[in-house]
Amino acid sequence: MKVIDSIDRVLAKIEEIICLILLTAMICVVALQVLNQALLHIRSIVWTEEVSRILFVWSIMIGASLAVRKGDHLTVDFIYTRFKGNAKYILRVIILLICIVTCAYITRSGVFLVQTNIKRGNFFGVTLWPTWVASVSVPIGFGLMTIRYIMILIKESVERFRKPAIEQEGGQN
Repeated sequence: MKVIDSIDRVLAKIEEIICLILLTAMICVVALQVLNQALLHIRSIVWTEEVSRILFVWSIMIGASLAVRKGDHLTVDFIYTRFKGNAKYILRVIILLICIVTCAYITRSGVFLVQTNIKRGNFFGVTLWPTWVASVSVPIGFGLMTIRYIMILIKESVERFRKPAIEQEGGQN
């Protein structure tokens, strides 16, 4: 459990720093674009929109992993909140397994997307950067989310089996 908590904290710190850098860069690029359109009118700064989109995609993918860690993703818990004890735990495990399988599948598909972009030699129109620069964010982001969901499943399972049976069933009535 301590190992998972340590990995979780280190991973979160790295993700937070990366998101901070990405968002700061995006703000600077967008500010340059706005400044250019309002005052400078320099034609050579046409790359700002493309770069800001790439930075935005990357910040979403890295930020999604942080959202998994904090439990901030949108959830529909109408049915989940009606369960108690073992039934609630089993439903939670099923939900986590679905999330793990889905994220792992998208990670795998994202790898194929990146490989396709590399093979085809696709480039962005203005910056002439290879398109895989943006598309590689998909397998990285969903790979991180897969890891997060696995860690959550392990942590919650270990905590569940450490609690006495009375606590697990919601106490005595």
